[in-house]
Order: sequence, then C-alpha cells, then structure tokens
Amino acid sequence: MLNKRVPVEIITVFQIVLIVFILTSLLYLLKHLKIKKYERRLRKHVINDYIDNQENLLSKVECLYLNFENKLAKFLLKIKIFNKYSKRYLMYINRTKRKQTPPINYVSRKIIISIAFALIIIISNVIRGINFSLLQILLSMIVGFYMIDIFSILTKDNNSKKIEDELYKAVSIMNNSFKAGKSIMQAIEVASIEVDGPLKEEFSYMLTDLKCGLDLDEVLNRFNNRVNIDEVKYMTTSLIVLNKTGGDIVEIFQTIEDNILKRKKLKQELKMLTASSKLTFKILVSMPILTVIFIYTLNPSYFNLLVTNKVGNLILACITILYFIYIYIIRKVMKVEGI
Repeated sequence: MLNKRVPVEIITVFQIVLIVFILTSLLYLLKHLKIKKYERRLRKHVINDYIDNQENLLSKVECLYLNFENKLAKFLLKIKIFNKYSKRYLMYINRTKRKQTPPINYVSRKIIISIAFALIIIISNVIRGINFSLLQILLSMIVGFYMIDIFSILTKDNNSKKIEDELYKAVSIMNNSFKAGKSIMQAIEVASIEVDGPLKEEFSYMLTDLKCGLDLDEVLNRFNNRVNIDEVKYMTTSLIVLNKTGGDIVEIFQTIEDNILKRKKLKQELKMLTASSKLTFKILVSMPILTVIFIYTLNPSYFNLLVTNKVGNLILACITILYFIYIYIIRKVMKVEGI
C-alpha cells in the first residue's frame, strides 16, 4: 500500500510529540471540567450571572461532541437491537443521572470511541509507512468498543467495596434506632442521613420507595438486587422474614450486627494473608505488557510483521486470546472465595 519508508528518527519524534500532545490535552480537559464543576456550584449562590459566559475553544468542541453524541443516540434509539442492548447499562447509572445521560448515550459513546481507535491505528500506520489490515482495524474497534464496559465494571466494583465498608455503620445506626423504639422506615431514614457514599444513595432510594407506597419486602428485594452483596442479602432476608413472622427486632438486628462485624474482621484478615498473592498476580499480568513495551521502545519495527502480514495478524489474535486465558487461569488459581 505504501512503498516509501519514513526514517525511524522521524517516527520516534512524531510518537513523542503525539504522546505529549495527548497527555497535555487530557490534563487541559480535566482542568476545564473541574472549572466547569466549580462554575455550576457558584451559579447556585449568586444573584447576577457574575461568571463570564464567553465560551472558549474547548467548550465549543465539547458542545459539538455532545450534540453529535445526542444525535447518534437518537438514531440508535430507533433500532431495537441497540435499544435493547443499552438497557444493560441501567445498573451502572445512578437514578439522578439517568435523565442527564440515558443508557443509549453509552452505546453511542462506545461507537464513537471504537471509530476513534480505528482512526488512530490508520493514521499511525500511514505516518509510519506501514500497511494496515482489516483485522487490525477490527481489533482496535473491538478494544475501543468495550473500554466503557471495563470502566463501568471497575466503577461498580469500587462502589460495592464502599458499600461493604459503610454497611456495618448503617446496620449499627439502624440497630440503635430500633432500640430507641423507631420503625423500620424511620431507621432507614436515619441511616440515609448518617451514612456516606453510594450506600447513602441506596438508603435514600429505599426511603423514597417506601414513601411512594411500595411494600417493604419489595423495597428490600430491589435494594438487594441493585447492590448484590452477601452481607446485604443476609440483612434484607432477615428483615423480610421478620416482617412476615414477627419477633424481637432489636435482638435479631443485634445478631445481624454481630455477624456482619465478624465477617468484616474475617475479610480484613484474609486480605492481609492474601496480599502477597495479589501482588504476584499483578506482577504476572503486567510482565508480558511491560516486556512488549520495553522491546517496542528499543526496536519499534520489531512487531511490524504481526500487524502487516495476514499470518502475523492471526498470530497476534492468538496471542491476545491466550493472554486473556492466562489472566483468567492465574486469577482462578490465586482467588480466595469471600474476598
């Protein structure tokens, strides 16, 4: 496709400039988003619009991108496959953000990112004077398409850990509320005020559902399905049984509090004992990637055959699949249940 070869020195300089440009752009974008956040907070506390409304170049680019994303989302909404596929992202979006960012917008972002990944590969290969194949573009689009999924899963796991950390505090607050003679609804209301993080939001959802007239069993089941944590399942199941059969709620909830505390201490001990195995897992997973980066830094043309040749493309695809199998096996071998 391209016969002329660009000197290695020019390629290296271009790559360095490109990396610096991308990093600078990301830092500037983060700074811009932070300033916008402070501006929105300030607007709530001023009478006159003191903040300058003149949009800079980045704001205009942001508006153009958001308009394009919304138009693409409206188009995808008409297609049943994408509309059905978008519903899987409901579990990752908070109720308060669903009006601002509907689930279909996540699908449009995935498509935009996948196209951007493909363009980056094409431009990079054209500048370096290397032929690019359809398989290479397809792999880059697949990687870009699932970037949001990886980020959403990591965010959800992080929220689950925060909920686990705050759960004992919430159970202790509810137990004290029951000792003071308050009802389950009042105990949930007190807990929604006292706890922090994602659990505060979950308790607020439960309180809203109860005020809207939903049955307590349904509210607790919905809470359990949203969070999907063993301790929460134990607490909600106990409350559902207690609501149906009756009994001393203070005594039962004291047992729940004690069991959750014991489980929390056990998890902390297990984390301390398995810290070395987790470090080993991270090293084993990162070593192949670091090796590839090190070789590529020393000799950028070392992997050219893998991306310019059909057999090389097939080998690259096999290597990628084997690498993910390698991660899965190591994770299964070193995983300790209950952590």
